[in-house]
Amino acid sequence: MDERVNDGTPFHCFQDDALGHSDATDLARRLRAGDVSRQEVLEAAITRARRANPVLNGIAEERFDAVLKSHNTARSPVSDDLPFAGVPTFIKDNLHVAGLPTRHGSRAVPPSVSDHTSPFARQLLTQGFECLGKSTLPEFGFNATTEYVDAPPTRNPWNLAFSCGASSG
Repeated sequence: MDERVNDGTPFHCFQDDALGHSDATDLARRLRAGDVSRQEVLEAAITRARRANPVLNGIAEERFDAVLKSHNTARSPVSDDLPFAGVPTFIKDNLHVAGLPTRHGSRAVPPSVSDHTSPFARQLLTQGFECLGKSTLPEFGFNATTEYVDAPPTRNPWNLAFSCGASSG
């Protein structure tokens, strides 16, 4: 665990990489313009996720190797038809994504792999977002914080002494 957990220091992974300080809209623009490649963006996002998750505990399920394997052409073109083509994201663990388990934040739900993608997740993916995995949420989305009986809580990056509020974990 990070030693800053109780001192109120915000945690971030912003650095000089392909993501920079871009939000999703700017990142999509930079991808379309060819300023960054899809491979560079995916590798930067995965590096940040691997750095952040041991501290924040925000990833319920990751599929980094599969994403990298499916996009191992470093300069594959990004389609102008999809507004967020190549922009990495995580999808909350209460939505089905084909090939990933959906556990609703609960250890009571067996980790069986979904054979379909829910309508909302499908909308994200058809806009071009790249699903890196599933993000945590409170058990069944019913609590105000993402704290578990048998696992560390999902930490708030603005103050690691707090868990994340609401159903978004």
